[in-house]
Amino acid sequence: MYLITSGEYVSQGLQAEYGKIPPAFLPLQNKRLFIHQLDKIPSDSIVYISLPESFVLNEKDEIDLSKRKVIIIRTPSRLSLGQSITHALNSIGKYDLDLKIIHGDTLFENFKHPSDTYLIARTNDNYSWAYINSEEKNNIVYAGFFSFSNQNILIRLLTNYNYDFIKAIEGYKSEIKVIELYTDRWYDFGHINTYYRSKSHLTSERSFNSIAINNQTVQKESYKKDKILAEANWFCSIPPSLRVYTPHVFNSGERDGKGFYEMEYFFLSTLSELLVFGFNNLFIWKKIFESCQQFIELSHTMKPSKTIDLPNFNDLYAKKTYTRLNEFKNISNFDLERPITLNGEEYPSLLQIVEITSGLIKPFKTDEACVSHGDFCLSNILYDFRKQNIKVIDPRGLDFENNQLIYGDIRYDVAKLAHSIIGFYDHIIAGYYELVENEPYNYNFKIYTTPITENIQNKFLETKFTGKSFEELDTFPILIHLFLSMLPLHADDENRQKALIMNALRLYKKYIK
Repeated sequence: MYLITSGEYVSQGLQAEYGKIPPAFLPLQNKRLFIHQLDKIPSDSIVYISLPESFVLNEKDEIDLSKRKVIIIRTPSRLSLGQSITHALNSIGKYDLDLKIIHGDTLFENFKHPSDTYLIARTNDNYSWAYINSEEKNNIVYAGFFSFSNQNILIRLLTNYNYDFIKAIEGYKSEIKVIELYTDRWYDFGHINTYYRSKSHLTSERSFNSIAINNQTVQKESYKKDKILAEANWFCSIPPSLRVYTPHVFNSGERDGKGFYEMEYFFLSTLSELLVFGFNNLFIWKKIFESCQQFIELSHTMKPSKTIDLPNFNDLYAKKTYTRLNEFKNISNFDLERPITLNGEEYPSLLQIVEITSGLIKPFKTDEACVSHGDFCLSNILYDFRKQNIKVIDPRGLDFENNQLIYGDIRYDVAKLAHSIIGFYDHIIAGYYELVENEPYNYNFKIYTTPITENIQNKFLETKFTGKSFEELDTFPILIHLFLSMLPLHADDENRQKALIMNALRLYKKYIK
């Protein structure tokens, strides 16, 4: 059997960024860390996870653990690691089974090692590690995976050594032959520095580009040269006063048929991670929205020269949405003219919704054009807790005709921000939803959120951007268009496409009311 030890909350440094959260619940590649751990455990295994008694599970996390048949052991507060493990093993009471212990803040290539194996690894960080010898030679430490053929000996040793886990596992070695297996693929998430460094090694990549990260820079390249070079151009062309919000770009160009640029790498969390996976209080979100507000308002003061030919920004909405919906229809055969039933209520067809909401988007005046990020969603916004300041990445840098342009409609940036906060886009991308297709064009749909989510939304709605709130800027119909216009971009997941449609209907109902 496996025991994931996550019975205490993360360190203060991580709590400052993600709130009071057990280590196995830290975000990694748009999932909880425990999801990655479970993926590497054989599916037929008995798995337990220890969690603090005071930790309240979100509904989605409870569902994910239940689907994997993980049994939760609640741990009293202020127990040492040895006490916590002893408490868990006595609560389980299956002393005759082989035991594999995985620390909740670690990840390896696999957890399929034989009984009586300890994983060891090298570290260069100055933390209170458990070194495998007292002289700390070669910086070799116990890495966080331990397997035991005899639980009774382990429990006896924990008791004898006053629940000192390291003394107990070393005492176990004197009674049972143990293999100390060295690994150079150890990812530690238990400290603020090791967390971000481990995350950088496991950065997810989108299908059309490649990302390479070292300790100082990130290099992004893609065969979609226009897109990549437009991003680089945006960073290099925005006014200097705005660059406090951006990474520094060192190099860009074309090679091997690809566009590329190299920029400063920030060891920071995205706002998407904080919203979907974090347990931050409302005060933190107030500071985050203030920083977003400052970025947008500074951008709004930066107008294009009269010599620059600007496109018709109104095409950014209705024309783009109709074009994208037709793309979606061609790849999915979804009937755009058919009414849809959602949660027992009938809605207009997608084309009717586009027609109605298009008429509610106020025409854009050219003299309102200003510097625009173009994709100001939470996954493209990082937050520096030390400076209480956002950093933006992955700007669009293109107009609707794919010409390089750093200017746009500030309402679009506000709508992209609302796209995440009001629209729950990041929740859908992370799979935090339930969609049931009762019959064609008849669905039940639900998004999993947290009790504080509504308060975060209200705080966002109170925030003024260029003197006006999200609702006062009349950006709600733009928000609905965003969800419909992105459907062909999610052709890799039909279920997610339908979730995005249902969410557009949900927002339409909210707006019309």
